[in-house]
Amino acid sequence: ASLRIDCPSPNTTYYLQVDRISVSDEFEFQIEISMPNIPSGKVNDLCSGAIDLGTIASPGQILGDAAGTQKWNNFCATTAGDPDPVWKLAGVTTSPYQTVWFKFNTGSVGRSIRIDGYNDPHSWGDQIDLKLALYKGPCTPTNTNLIAKEYFVPTYNESIDGACLDANTDYYILVSGSN
Repeated sequence: ASLRIDCPSPNTTYYLQVDRISVSDEFEFQIEISMPNIPSGKVNDLCSGAIDLGTIASPGQILGDAAGTQKWNNFCATTAGDPDPVWKLAGVTTSPYQTVWFKFNTGSVGRSIRIDGYNDPHSWGDQIDLKLALYKGPCTPTNTNLIAKEYFVPTYNESIDGACLDANTDYYILVSGSN
């Protein structure tokens, strides 16, 4: 049998009780504790800690490098202080879940952009059914500065396409999973 504890609290002692249903009171067992090589996603849990993807300098430029080494996660993230973009799926509202933030700047001219979010690019086997929301800065996101949002099943990847953005402006991307 195995037991998985997601995001245990730091500096906390955990106890494990082992029992066996048997006629004998004696038995052998082995305990192994491991931590997968998965970095924590808490750095950008709040808008103020958004990972800066850079500034768009020219048409066709790609920020973020999702196909390369820059693959992020939302492990252990929360929704504390985050707005609710009111995503809907088949008319049913879904709430934010384990949200993380990214930001970018549009550069010297206004832009029409596409944002692509890829589910499980590391192939860790943890499907998170992405939801995306785009906010115009400053980093005090409310639904009054919500530019676009996207949530569609079953692909688990999401895209915001054709958002027309102002020049020299910071924009924030809220990435959410589904619980």
